[in-house]
Amino acid sequence: MLVRFGYEDIALIAAKQAFQSLSQPLRHIPAFLYIVQRTADWEIQNNLTDRLRDAYLSGQSQEVIEEPRDHLLWCGDLGTNILVAKKWSEHRLPLPSDTLTYRHNPISGRRLRLGYLSSDFREHPTSRLIHGLLRHHDHDRFELFMYCSGWDDGSALRKDIESHFDHIHSVSEFDDQTAAKLINSHNIDVLVELNGPTRANRMGILGFRPAPVQIGYLGFPGSVGGRIVDYIVADDYTVTDGQEKLYPEKLIRIPHTYQVNDYMALKPLPKLTRKQIDLPEGDILILGMFNAIDKIHAEVWRAWMRILKAVPNAMLWTLNVGQTTLQHVAAAAIAEGIDPNRIIIAPSMPQEEHLARIQGCDLMLDPWPYGGHTTTSDALFAGVPVITLEGTNFAGRVSGGLLRAAGLELLVQPNQETYIAKAIELLRNPFELSRIKQHLRSTAMYSPVFDAVGRTNDLEAAYLLAFDKAEKGIAPEHIFIGESATARSIPVYKSLPISNLNRLNHSVSCIGEKLQEEKINDIEAFIISWEGQHEKAQFISMELQSILNKVSIIYSDPDPNFSLDVQCTQIKRPNELFWGDKFKACIDTFSEKLLLIIHADCICEDWPGLAKKCLDTFNYHSQVAVWSPKIEGTPYDVRVTTVAQIEQTTLSIVTNTDGIVFCLNKQIVERMKKADFSENIYGWGIDIMFSAHALTIDKLVVVDNSISIRHSTSTGYSKILANDQCNLFLKQLSTTERVQYFLSDAYVNLRRNAFREVAKFS
Repeated sequence: MLVRFGYEDIALIAAKQAFQSLSQPLRHIPAFLYIVQRTADWEIQNNLTDRLRDAYLSGQSQEVIEEPRDHLLWCGDLGTNILVAKKWSEHRLPLPSDTLTYRHNPISGRRLRLGYLSSDFREHPTSRLIHGLLRHHDHDRFELFMYCSGWDDGSALRKDIESHFDHIHSVSEFDDQTAAKLINSHNIDVLVELNGPTRANRMGILGFRPAPVQIGYLGFPGSVGGRIVDYIVADDYTVTDGQEKLYPEKLIRIPHTYQVNDYMALKPLPKLTRKQIDLPEGDILILGMFNAIDKIHAEVWRAWMRILKAVPNAMLWTLNVGQTTLQHVAAAAIAEGIDPNRIIIAPSMPQEEHLARIQGCDLMLDPWPYGGHTTTSDALFAGVPVITLEGTNFAGRVSGGLLRAAGLELLVQPNQETYIAKAIELLRNPFELSRIKQHLRSTAMYSPVFDAVGRTNDLEAAYLLAFDKAEKGIAPEHIFIGESATARSIPVYKSLPISNLNRLNHSVSCIGEKLQEEKINDIEAFIISWEGQHEKAQFISMELQSILNKVSIIYSDPDPNFSLDVQCTQIKRPNELFWGDKFKACIDTFSEKLLLIIHADCICEDWPGLAKKCLDTFNYHSQVAVWSPKIEGTPYDVRVTTVAQIEQTTLSIVTNTDGIVFCLNKQIVERMKKADFSENIYGWGIDIMFSAHALTIDKLVVVDNSISIRHSTSTGYSKILANDQCNLFLKQLSTTERVQYFLSDAYVNLRRNAFREVAKFS
């Protein structure tokens, strides 16, 4: 208790004295080890875990009852993990002599009654994860019951969690039997326990069998000892093929990752400078480690110190773990020849602020044998790569599973030496690290890692299957949920063949002769960039150079000596404002059949695929004059003028695009060359102008819903200024063009108003 309330120094001294005076008995090692793990006294920790390991190997562990989570912090052997979980369950959860019976109600014609039991329905990592499942449950098929064994902390998350349940009950003041009777009285079909064998669990309730199907999920990574749950939820990476034979429970395996991550419900993260988050500026690389200190031990620490030693300009950024623990950590750094001043301490802060600040990391380091779980998904959401070991048990493989689901399998390393070597390689190669970050920004939000809807569908299917077996009197069996027809594909990151890892000299010649032969001649691409976006512009240019002959970057930067470090055409503009002047540079330079323009701050999972798709659109549909992908996160939606789509495609006719990513044919470009850009410093109205012209030449402006581009939510957006700029630019249209555009715009607004009226009655 002293440790948990921050008195580590007193706790450690008292525990050492007590353990010594009791002659260091085996049965008291778990309690002493808990204190040592929390205070980073790794020398004592090694001695204690060596004794426990010997006891398990020699079959002399009868006196030892370890808490399953504390055990996982030091032991990666799955067989021993399950042995410990079974012993804990038998010791802590004695089964009652009489269990409850379930009043059988056939599922036909009603919703499945689904209960969730947890102490963590509050501001807590479990709730942040489970929120995505609760938000997306199908209430036409499932009736949701909340059983809270903790407390209401009054947080916004608690209120949001409650809003997704049909029924809310507190069982925190009930004993296990009374709580079980309450749950049983509600005729719950499937009860999902979210704590597992953690310190605040109420798993004893499940011993009374209040529901015909009982599932352990999310709160604990691994077996909970069987006996009181029928199933635990995993995926095919966290529990590898064949390992299910070791588990006392049956497994529910869902695709990609067992975690439900709901970061899509959060606001976009603000971009912070290193100065704003108290990180050193300049040529400093930041290695993040935001797991709890009890996951670290001497072996892990030595590996990280080797990385720091090999990369002198790297620093380790970690959580504040208390003065006594920090002193132990600093001493361990000195012992490995590392200045403790290279360790930066991060204060505690609310979750959303924490997510924003960790964007300042260059690379996250994952510990072992118990790796990161929510810390890894936090990092991926913030666009920060994580390097991890390919673990040997459930707890050690969660990070690897998340990285694989994000297409970053190359960051999952087979052993410590390759882990260290890969971290050093990436830190010495900032461009490769930048490409990985761009991959995360471009694809992670659209990968299975953050597909809360997909994971919800998978779990709902598993719940129904499990209950169907129970309803038919079939004993629990392993359940495997395969890929659905609408499952998201995983864009896999692949390293480029870089001859000099420290420079961008791997231009078109390094891509390969085959791709050079397949280069597209008809499209000329221009990437518009400004200060703060040049790294992304360079990445997009390298991606497009694999298939396009002509790629240019048009950029502005306040530094007169700045130039891009990439081998493509570069056009510098002094104008630091938006893209009117830069657009003029595009159309003045353009010489091919189709003009592709891309804003550097866009996110796309497949830039070459986007270029090929827009070329196909123009080739197959002669009526198209302006093309744009579906744009998300922009100030105003693309306006659809007709319900009908172009036959047998996902293309929709629109009156204008948001000028973020689009392709113009040569006829439109020639028309735009006649416009005056001198007054249009922001670029508002340009897309409306070429849309209006397309309508007058009997061509279509289309948005392609088969490709989704994400754009960060615009800041500093002024509708008044935008309208002024648009009106100024629209004056340059001919009378015919203006009439055609406004008729089309009026038609769109009429349709929208009509749909709103219909919606009121439907």
